[in-house]
Amino acid sequence: MLQQRFQQLWESLQGKKLHMPHFLDGIRGINGLRVGFDYPVSVIAGENASGKSTVLFAAACAYKVREAGVRDFVPSTLFPDFRPQAGSRPDDVSR
Repeated sequence: MLQQRFQQLWESLQGKKLHMPHFLDGIRGINGLRVGFDYPVSVIAGENASGKSTVLFAAACAYKVREAGVRDFVPSTLFPDFRPQAGSRPDDVSR
């Protein structure tokens, strides 16, 4: 079921690559950075505090979700169909 939902999401995004070369200008500490996500799966790796999450949240700024607020870039809002169900984690004690 989950695999099918991911497949549907992936197919809905095919051919909709938006090119936005300058949508994150003026961020302190980031100069001339270009990150391409040209493959179905991309990996962002690095040491702790090297900016991996910053890159992901910056990429989220280009992603539009109708239900999301202007600055609501948390994963549960960006991907509302993929929120974990209550009690679905092994360490969830609320069951």
